[in-house]
Amino acid sequence: MEQNRHSESTGQKQILNGKTLKPKTEQMIIETNNIPPTLSGGTLKILCAVASDPGCSCTDVAEQIGITTAGVTAGVDVAETCQLILRIPHQEDRRKWSLQLTDIGEAMVKNLQPEGAIA
Repeated sequence: MEQNRHSESTGQKQILNGKTLKPKTEQMIIETNNIPPTLSGGTLKILCAVASDPGCSCTDVAEQIGITTAGVTAGVDVAETCQLILRIPHQEDRRKWSLQLTDIGEAMVKNLQPEGAIA
C-alpha cells in the first residue's frame, strides 16, 4: 500500500507484472495495443492476474496485485463491459465468482506480455 502512495506522488503508475511506468508510457501501451480508453492501469493488472491464474476470485486478484476487493470488482465491471473477462459461478461456493478471460481478453494480455510470460 505504501508503494502505491509513493507511486502516485512521483507521477508514476504501476501496471503489468509490478513494473512501474510513467503515465506517458502507459498511454503509449494503451494506444499501440488498441486498448479501450476506459481501461486503466489497474484494470490491465487485473487482466494479467486473471491470465496467470484462470478461475481465481476477486479476493485472489486483490491479494495478488495489492488493491482492495472493491477496486478489483470495479475493474472487473469495466473489463466485463468491454467483453474482456467473464464472471463464472464458483463450483463450490455459490456466493463467489470465478474469473476467466474471454478470447479477446487473452489476446490483449498476450499482446502486452513478453513471449511466454503467461504459463
